[in-house]
Amino acid sequence: MTTASANKMKLPVAPEELEFFAEEEPITIIPSFQLRHNTSGMLSCVGGDYGPFRPNMPVEVPIWLALQLHKRGKCRILPPAWLDAARLQALITAEQSDVDSFQEVPFYFMEVCCLLFESAKDAFGDSFFKVRDLLQRFVNIRRHKIEEGLRLVSQASTIRLTNLSAYEANLIRLNLQGSLNMFLKFSKVELMLESRAASMPTMPTPGF
Repeated sequence: MTTASANKMKLPVAPEELEFFAEEEPITIIPSFQLRHNTSGMLSCVGGDYGPFRPNMPVEVPIWLALQLHKRGKCRILPPAWLDAARLQALITAEQSDVDSFQEVPFYFMEVCCLLFESAKDAFGDSFFKVRDLLQRFVNIRRHKIEEGLRLVSQASTIRLTNLSAYEANLIRLNLQGSLNMFLKFSKVELMLESRAASMPTMPTPGF
């Protein structure tokens, strides 16, 4: 078994599954076409009706549809507002200054980034590499905070891991579950020993 396969099997959910879920996230596109056979301009799919599609008129669609239309040269994808260089820099600053909690991000933010970076790189124009580098910095900062939080699991019964994304929660789920189970096991043993000690009769102090 290869290392990649082994690492993949250790994750509670495969990365491909998370990307599949992320493809349903909405994103705005600028169509370059219109549906001539449909006066409403709507496109009917199994998952619902999307549109209306009219040239140069922004419309919100699932990412999977946006990528399919982009692949055929039928639209221009607008990156999410949070996937902007200035916004990412602000998130980095806030993440670094707040050591006790995590900044709120879309649940599938990593999967959305991967999908867009892989299949719609041109949506970012000249800022692609800057956005990619800032995102990597942001991810690394959060990963370090997660690791620090997990180290504290032996010192407290609760740790604050709010605002985690699907990607981050997936990576730490098994580790966190194992650590908490071990902590609870030790806590039960300590309580049992304390209970036994309290129930033992007090030995009289020998007199002199």
